[in-house]
Amino acid sequence: MHPRLLCSGLVLQRALSLIRNHSAPALASSRRPAHRQLTGAVVTMEDLMKYVAEGPPTAYQPGTILSARPHTPPLPPNFHYTFAQGELEVEMALLHESDPLELCLKHPPTRGRLRAGPVQQLKILDHIKVSTPALSQIVKVEPLPETGGEQRKPRGWPRSPPAAGIAAKLYDPRYVFRHRHPDYADGARAYEHLDPVHALYGGVSVFPGLSYRPPLYGRWPDVFANCNADYAHEARAYKYLRPLYGSVVPHFYGAFAVDVPLPDDPARTRPVQAILYEYIPGVVLASIKRSEYTRWQRQAIMSAILDADSKLWQLDVTQRDMHPRNVILVDAGSRKRGSGTVPADIRLIDFGRADCGQRAKKDGGYQPTVEPEPSAQVIQRWLDGRVRDFDWLIDWPWDLWLLDEYWSTRSRVR
Repeated sequence: MHPRLLCSGLVLQRALSLIRNHSAPALASSRRPAHRQLTGAVVTMEDLMKYVAEGPPTAYQPGTILSARPHTPPLPPNFHYTFAQGELEVEMALLHESDPLELCLKHPPTRGRLRAGPVQQLKILDHIKVSTPALSQIVKVEPLPETGGEQRKPRGWPRSPPAAGIAAKLYDPRYVFRHRHPDYADGARAYEHLDPVHALYGGVSVFPGLSYRPPLYGRWPDVFANCNADYAHEARAYKYLRPLYGSVVPHFYGAFAVDVPLPDDPARTRPVQAILYEYIPGVVLASIKRSEYTRWQRQAIMSAILDADSKLWQLDVTQRDMHPRNVILVDAGSRKRGSGTVPADIRLIDFGRADCGQRAKKDGGYQPTVEPEPSAQVIQRWLDGRVRDFDWLIDWPWDLWLLDEYWSTRSRVR
């Protein structure tokens, strides 16, 4: 057996043993809250593995009604990742003793500014990407009409609902954390989190009786500030990308402050920030199988990605998370003898780490433009290893293809 798998198995066995014996980790803290009584349930390894694979019960169930008010985010901070400080650092270090929901209520989103406009009621229709750990949850929503049948439309709202529907991306730090299984002993509370950023930031899984240490550089991340930063960066990026709505990026319908019902008490709500945009039917590029697409189609996909990235660059938006998980493939294109070719059709999403206006800061005379970028700049940017996240799609000499595609056949990006 591989040593890493063996180690993981031993850790799980140790955790399971402690759960069954109702043994709590030694925590020298006077702030330890009272834990609820054990249910007496028997926890099996299968239960444990199933729980580890699942997240907390989500507040974003189909049928849930959300109240959304038009919101202007604060200016994006000059970071995409920051660490917890002061009292929050203590709270993160004692996370295995805390209720993540209470932490979210204690650390609400940055205020920004509520804009004048109607409160829009949104009904959740389906999940698009609801998972944990994650800084955001994405659901498909339907705007509800006012009593009397007249549809209220906040500023920026489409005149008629898009055919494919509307997606809501909610920046909710609650789902960075794992959740306690109701039948687990208080000694297993560390399972509730599997540390707050295990998958997001390379953290160390937490198990009862084992060491509990900061996940990155010896410090705890400020998940609330990072969530706020993603929201502010993405909302700003979509404003810069207005000329590309419907072609390179989805149509953007605005930023909102949303009241989300508490799962155990729907009468209470908590504030969450969100953006609404056009739902794009298609497949996430990271989920496709290379064998199902011809080489020509994969080259067409990569050409579309490079062209889209170039258009972002010309509008002074630097996508710092260009990755297959952030590319929606609408159509892989086709090439038929005698009938010409149909290029691949993609949309770029997820601009939480995008930088806007950096070229204008460095060059005071630069103005965002929809004019094509010189091919030499595209080649220079994509010859520096940026393509590595897409290596699994490529089975041809990348450098030669890139030079042929952007130098030999066209002097400027189409």
